[in-house]
Amino acid sequence: MLFNKIIQIPVVESTNNYVANMMNNSQIAHGTVILAEHQTNGKGQREAKWESEANKNLTFSLFLKNEPISIVNGFYLNKIISISLINLLISNRIFAKIKWPNDIYVLDKKIAGILIENNIKNEKIDSSIIGVGLNVNQFSFNIHKATSMKKEKNIEYDLRDLLYLFLDEFQVNFSLFESKNFKQINELYIQNLYLYNEWAIFQDKTGIWEGKIFGVDEFGCLQIENRKGEMNTFLNKEINFLF
Repeated sequence: MLFNKIIQIPVVESTNNYVANMMNNSQIAHGTVILAEHQTNGKGQREAKWESEANKNLTFSLFLKNEPISIVNGFYLNKIISISLINLLISNRIFAKIKWPNDIYVLDKKIAGILIENNIKNEKIDSSIIGVGLNVNQFSFNIHKATSMKKEKNIEYDLRDLLYLFLDEFQVNFSLFESKNFKQINELYIQNLYLYNEWAIFQDKTGIWEGKIFGVDEFGCLQIENRKGEMNTFLNKEINFLF
């Protein structure tokens, strides 16, 4: 079992920061999970904050330290985390999609987010801190386009049970990663990619235009085809979804 140590903390600003402090003090082992009952200053992409009501949601971080990973293959960690969250939700009859690069959406509302912070040594990923926020039993949000498992199904969920379910799913997908079964990981990711092969509205530095998501390249960049049939590739902060 990969995750044989779960540390539950009543209150913490950020589980990712907590793991980083433990790592800096050499106090954390591969496969450790830090679970927060209340995360007061959770981090999201692009310096965003993750809103989470106390004792209502799953907010946790995983620490991984395996053999050094090629930076090129680093985005596969994001893919297997995303796939694991999708599988958890599907097992609870909530059908979600992966909004590139690392948000989980139910229709047009966000239900989960991922933040991966890698430690690079000798041009390889030496260790990773994987932060996950899943909206579970929270019912009211300051952000309009947010939802939770309870809002979708009107069911109160056991947070610990959901964590174990996620870890079981991730164990399976991490085995694919360790065996370098990247083709299967890619197929699972694309199958669950939000707006894949659908016309949608995007915005980049050139303006607003219509395009269709074609896929994600080996570096994790989003590939979008425009109405002229031209293929464009984007890094995380270079494109916005306008739906």
